[in-house]
Parts: sequence; C-alpha cells; structure tokens
Amino acid sequence: MEEETNRIISASLEDNENTFDVTLRPKVLDEFVGQSQIKENLNIFIEAAR
Repeated sequence: MEEETNRIISASLEDNENTFDVTLRPKVLDEFVGQSQIKENLNIFIEAAR
C-alpha cells in the first residue's frame, strides 16, 4: 500500500485551502444568493434566539 503522504486526495485541509474556504463563506445572510424563503426563515429563527 502507498503511504498517506503520497495521496492526491486527503480529508485534511492544507493551510492555503483553509484560507480560501473562509474567504468564500458568506458572513451575513444578505450575502447568500437565492433561497429567499430559507433566508427569511433563518433570520426569524436567529432573531427569536437572541
């Protein structure tokens, strides 16, 4: 069997992948595209929890 370090696909993120992933994630609900009904429901749930 090959060693884990020689694999092209890995379940763990490398440093540059983690940074890239974080920059793509929306920070507020208004940044989400589409699914307006779901966004509205989420906003209600979040406000109710506060």
